[in-house]
Amino acid sequence: MCDYCMPIEPFDPNYLAEHAIKYLSFHSYLRQQTASSRVATTKGSSNSAGKANSKAAAAPGGMGVTVSTHPPRGADQMRDGKRIIPPPLEEPSYRVKVPCPAGHPSWPASICTKCQPGTITLQRQTFRMVDHVCFAHSDLVDRFIQYWRQTGTQRFGYLYGRYEPYTKVPLGIQAVVEAIYEPPQETAGDGLKVDMEWPGLARIDELARSCDGPGGLQLVGMIFTDLVDDGKGTGQVVCKRHLDTYFLSSLECIFSAEMQRRHPNPCKWSTSGHFGSKFVTVVVSGNAERNIDLAAYQMSTTAMALSEADVVEPTYDPSLVRVKPAEAHQRYVPDIMYKYKNEYNTVVSKNAKPVFPVEYLITTLTHGFPDQPAPRFLYCPNQFVDRH
Repeated sequence: MCDYCMPIEPFDPNYLAEHAIKYLSFHSYLRQQTASSRVATTKGSSNSAGKANSKAAAAPGGMGVTVSTHPPRGADQMRDGKRIIPPPLEEPSYRVKVPCPAGHPSWPASICTKCQPGTITLQRQTFRMVDHVCFAHSDLVDRFIQYWRQTGTQRFGYLYGRYEPYTKVPLGIQAVVEAIYEPPQETAGDGLKVDMEWPGLARIDELARSCDGPGGLQLVGMIFTDLVDDGKGTGQVVCKRHLDTYFLSSLECIFSAEMQRRHPNPCKWSTSGHFGSKFVTVVVSGNAERNIDLAAYQMSTTAMALSEADVVEPTYDPSLVRVKPAEAHQRYVPDIMYKYKNEYNTVVSKNAKPVFPVEYLITTLTHGFPDQPAPRFLYCPNQFVDRH
């Protein structure tokens, strides 16, 4: 096999640029990390072998010397005659390690470089766990929006469906939404309130899993409206979310990160047994043409880790996220930086404290509807809703 007939890697930058693919799919990213780990392992093994041979040659007679070498981090190891490949993925964690590997009294009694998190540099995530959100039928969204048309108040719902391969992206994944369940909620014109600990959701999950088909249905995400009529009686809405304002508010970002943490993605290639989340967030709002449109997002693994460490919070300005101040013996906040291009088109670093833009936490997804809809359910009005 030569370079001309060798298949292209799914993370090949030239292929991605040629097809205008902004993010790697998760499995492409996994392949990329595995390949990088292999290269590092090969170099580490070669260097270790070279040092061992040098020491053996320097010994009297070149024999009788046992050299103990430790494999580099990520190196393959042997167990019972089989090669064990260590996990190439590791979820970020910004909490102080308790207990400390160095053995000193745990934080907050003391802290060292081995147990404290390092400096965090925020940057755009290069991959996404889900690439596309497909609604099984357009009536799904129409019925969901109908509540706002009738009452003028916002609405929240859970997305139930399944995950399937997405062929428009190498090794891509799409969430196919078959149903929207609207839990009990308090709605208003400028927001809503949902009990995230509502005990009835477990029953809904159980019913979804029992649906016909392999594996039934599962919770794949959430959807909510943010619609304001333009007041002209034309059926158009106000465009609130755009490049000069925000696409997801800081409150919504932190809420989405928390929901993703509640629904982690199992992954045998991660040191913790899970990596990221396939939970998606869909927003129904006005676009630049003042029409009702959808937008799908996910939060980065960094956003999930920041939420888990309790070091960020929303601000009055929806386009900014605030870094919480450190509290003695309660909250340790590492240094957080982010990079951007200044007016001279030069990349510079800036301290993220006290606030930083929400764009550093967001990954965007595509969305759409099938050309030939084949929904699993035959719908009737007010099905899968709780509007009492």
